[in-house]
Amino acid sequence: MGYFFVRALCNFLSMSETKCLVGYVLGVVSDVTDVPVELIVGRCGVADVVDARHIAAMVLWRAGLHIRQIADAMGVTRRYVQYIVTDFEARVGSRRHVRRMYELVWNHVRNGLEMMAS
Repeated sequence: MGYFFVRALCNFLSMSETKCLVGYVLGVVSDVTDVPVELIVGRCGVADVVDARHIAAMVLWRAGLHIRQIADAMGVTRRYVQYIVTDFEARVGSRRHVRRMYELVWNHVRNGLEMMAS
């Protein structure tokens, strides 16, 4: 499934479906990173938690949610989400394990979106 199809699909999601998608992504990120969802959406500044938060935000953005929707769902500012999206490649460039976790999460979420679409 192409990137633009996924983005178009998510643009038509209702608010409850958006919350469902956010919950699903947070659950997958939590499972892969072993970081509880409460810490991912919280204010913890530990490196592993911040990495998980960045992975979740990037996957949600890649799945088609807007910056505003991601910020509202995760309880952070729009500026912070914009920073995550623009700085993500630099962050994972020096952390191979974060890149692997991100790819695992994205593949799992992409497969879930494909199943939803069919």
